Amino acid sequence: HIDGNPSNNRLTNLRIASRSQNLQNSKLACNNTSGRKGLYWDSRDSLWGAGICAFGKRYQKTFKDKQDAILWLDQHRTTLHGEFANDGTTNKRVVS
Repeated sequence: HIDGNPSNNRLTNLRIASRSQNLQNSKLACNNTSGRKGLYWDSRDSLWGAGICAFGKRYQKTFKDKQDAILWLDQHRTTLHGEFANDGTTNKRVVS
């Protein structure tokens, strides 16, 4: 579903997607505490961690500032996931 609404089954709202692309376009998990997909607090090092997977590889980095981590994630998500990019904060894709 292009708009992220699973009940909107109009043909114009559907697209063919692999399992990987469907996961990239998924909503925020119910147990997420950071408010963003791929963003987490590393309490051991007191840093924000950002991680994203694409094409069988995991890209990961740590940051002192949460906003820097979000910017890094958004840039990588847009580049790696393309039209299926979804940060979990809305039903819409990330736009850069």
